[in-house]
Amino acid sequence: MTFLKLLKIICWHLLTQVNVQWKESIDICALNWKRFKAVNYENIEGKNSITDFFMRVLIAVKAGELQLSILNIVREVPAIETIIYSQLTTPIHELAGSFSVIITDTGRENCKNKELFCILKAGDPALQALVIGAAQDHNQLFDWLCKGAIAAMLESEVNLCLMPVLMQVHKSAPSLSAIISRQLLLILGKRNTGLLSAVDYGLTPREKDVLSAIVRGLTYKMVGSELNISPETVRGHVKNIYRKLMVNSQSQAVAKAIHLHLV
Repeated sequence: MTFLKLLKIICWHLLTQVNVQWKESIDICALNWKRFKAVNYENIEGKNSITDFFMRVLIAVKAGELQLSILNIVREVPAIETIIYSQLTTPIHELAGSFSVIITDTGRENCKNKELFCILKAGDPALQALVIGAAQDHNQLFDWLCKGAIAAMLESEVNLCLMPVLMQVHKSAPSLSAIISRQLLLILGKRNTGLLSAVDYGLTPREKDVLSAIVRGLTYKMVGSELNISPETVRGHVKNIYRKLMVNSQSQAVAKAIHLHLV
């Protein structure tokens, strides 16, 4: 995964979050999962409402509390079949194409799990990976994303956020928690300090304030509240930012702002 692609994934996630505070992110995950179950898994007139949904998930997580938590959550969904990698006897090269998603972690088997994913991904490019790590494992999570994982989350997020994130992964949509997004942006900033731009694109101080707030994932309403201006005024500043940065969307503006250290 290239630097720019990884940066776009991080920015995409930051921009699509309604809030970036930890507690609010957890509440949103829980609410989304309740809505998902209500829409997809409740019986209607005695018939299950699931139609085309099915997912085969490979669990490459060492036996223990984390693996048990994952299995307890995922096995609640009839349309998801789970297979524990350590219990398989089939050679790795024969497993390609057998799974929709692989869930793994950054534990002791981290290197072996990366090798497993790379082999399976080579045989089935459609395979997606969700990696789970501890709060201090952001460097390993970053490396996983560089290897092609589409989603990352913390162990502390599993109970409430696993299923919503897994649904995103199934749709091939990137998914990162707010905490991980911030950690990865810090890593990217440290690894690319030589990319500082000598050009500020003529942004006014207020436009820089608005751009900085957008980079942090705030909505127009939240930006207006923070800067004591109306949402419509925020929209006006955003239009000027797009024009000056020569971009056409929020994700492009955020990516350029971070890449060139404009904020």
